[in-house]
Amino acid sequence: PVVKDEKETKRFLDSVEQRFLWFRQVLEDEMQPKFGSIFPIEWHVQASLARLFLQLTHDHFLFLLQRGPRQDASNATVLLKALQKTLVFEKEITAWLTRDVRHNS
Repeated sequence: PVVKDEKETKRFLDSVEQRFLWFRQVLEDEMQPKFGSIFPIEWHVQASLARLFLQLTHDHFLFLLQRGPRQDASNATVLLKALQKTLVFEKEITAWLTRDVRHNS
């Protein structure tokens, strides 16, 4: 990811919740109905996609923290909110996928 300035960093952090909503919709509204019966349940495709998505999100956060523009006090609040939303999303997606695996077993 290329973040050119502080505005782009703030825009990413402000939209992190939308990123999570988009991914959840893709899993529920597109992956499951279109491909749920194609892949064997044992492959845990949705869980694999979630892990990949979370890894990419992690890498993006790490990039912003290490190489992105320096954060001032106002951006620290935005960063903290984005990290909190990330933790909530991780818990929700884990619970949802765990229920899905139990339901399909």
